[in-house]
Amino acid sequence: MLMDLRAVNAVIQPMGPLQPGLPSPAMIPKDWPLIIIDLKDCFFTIPLEEQDCEKFAFTIPAINNKEPATRFQWKVLPQGLLNIPTICQTFVGQVLQPVRDKFSDCCIIHYIDDILCAAETRDKLIDCYTFLQAEVSNEGLTIASDKIQTSAPFHYLGMQIENRKIKPQKIEIRKDTLKTLNDFQKLLGAINWIRPSLGIPTYAMSNLFSILRGEPDLNSKRILTPEATKEIKLVEEKIQSVQISRIDPLAPLQLLIFATTHSPTGIIIQNTDLVEWSFLPHSTIKTFTLYLDQIATLIGQARLQIIKLCGNDPDKIVVPLTKEQVRQAFINSGAWQIGLANFVGIIDNHYPKTKIFQFLKLTTWILPKITRHEPLENALTVFTDGSSNGKAAYTGPKERVIKTQYQSAQRAELVAVITVLQDFNQPVNIISDSAYVVQATRDVERALIKYSMDDQLNQLFNLLQQTVRKRNFPFYIIHIRAHTNLPGPLTKANEQADLLVSFAFIKAQELHVLTHVIAVGLKNKFDVTWKQAKDIVQHCTQCQVTTPAHSRGRS
Repeated sequence: MLMDLRAVNAVIQPMGPLQPGLPSPAMIPKDWPLIIIDLKDCFFTIPLEEQDCEKFAFTIPAINNKEPATRFQWKVLPQGLLNIPTICQTFVGQVLQPVRDKFSDCCIIHYIDDILCAAETRDKLIDCYTFLQAEVSNEGLTIASDKIQTSAPFHYLGMQIENRKIKPQKIEIRKDTLKTLNDFQKLLGAINWIRPSLGIPTYAMSNLFSILRGEPDLNSKRILTPEATKEIKLVEEKIQSVQISRIDPLAPLQLLIFATTHSPTGIIIQNTDLVEWSFLPHSTIKTFTLYLDQIATLIGQARLQIIKLCGNDPDKIVVPLTKEQVRQAFINSGAWQIGLANFVGIIDNHYPKTKIFQFLKLTTWILPKITRHEPLENALTVFTDGSSNGKAAYTGPKERVIKTQYQSAQRAELVAVITVLQDFNQPVNIISDSAYVVQATRDVERALIKYSMDDQLNQLFNLLQQTVRKRNFPFYIIHIRAHTNLPGPLTKANEQADLLVSFAFIKAQELHVLTHVIAVGLKNKFDVTWKQAKDIVQHCTQCQVTTPAHSRGRS
């Protein structure tokens, strides 16, 4: 019976979940015998406190008022009451506590009304189950006799458990019901829960995750794209094929970090058996997250995951870095220092030589290859600038002005830097007066770019990253403060770049396009420099500067 408990629920303080995640069956020792039970109608067998029963009184009226109405009150947890799952977890947990105390060497996993018992021997398991059965019965709970599992394969919390291996239960995801944000939110929530067992990296789910963006109304319409359909197919295939291992209680866990494309992947192992996968979340806080920082964040996340699994740190963390790179990471990366804080185990770079890890090959995605952090010797020096009028420019061995669609000086300057990287196929030092653009360009080569609702900015950052990664020659970029009036060639050259996007230069350029006036006319009319005036004329495809032939005269 479903009652309207909204008024009661409105004055009840939410307790929140006591088990924020599902227990991992991988932590059941391998080869230990199991018994799995289900408590029958658990919610409706947990009694309310006597003084609380009157708060859940209700009336059933007689048909046609032919007799007095009948009044009832709940004596057990009513359906629809806020905090029912939490109360159920607490009550069943208290019932199981004497069992845990007496059989502390057994493995007892409890989630809501599903209980799994494991022991090293069959006799110990029977003793544990017999005691548990009595405790449950004494508290008024009932074990569903038709749901007792005593032999493999066992089915527990969506997993199929064998004596040594575990795999997800075979399912086919219905796609015809995926129509609203709520539908996709529930589907991805379920997939995200099982991903540590499936080994599906975050980037392989990007199209499905992108469907969650946009209108926050749960009933807002969503469309399953062909790309997202392929990702659902990948999930189904993984469910059919993947398997993880039950642990050896005497052996420690280790963490392997692989430098996979897009973002690193973590694998929790014991000896050479795979226990769980670990991935970074799809969304990030920072616009650019360096790959080295991603590794550090993943290490911290996986360490916490392992502590939740077994109560201890891993005894070894294997990373795709040399010893010198690890030493530099501790010196220069705050994320690295946080991710490995208080870790007393071994940091190594030697991976187990087994076939299961061969598909996760090491790559060079960790440290930048093209971006340099010191000025390059014997390289070109180019100054860039951008203006809110949409003009981007650079000056150096040659000058160029680019008309963009952007009304932001920073975005125009990004275009200028991208153009320099495209135009100069040789080592180059870039000097920019935008600290934002300089930092973005330094980080972009080996960074994960955070998705933004601003499509223009997404396109610019992605183009910048693609341009940097396609380069064959290194570059260095540095910030210079604009309009400082300091002496020296750097300030002067930066001012020259500023002039290229200035109003006077742009008007001179526009006039030449219309009238093809010569350089001296441009200089006098707009007060631009001789070099700027000559460059405007020389870059015009219709104007050719020719030198008259000398007359030979007569002999």
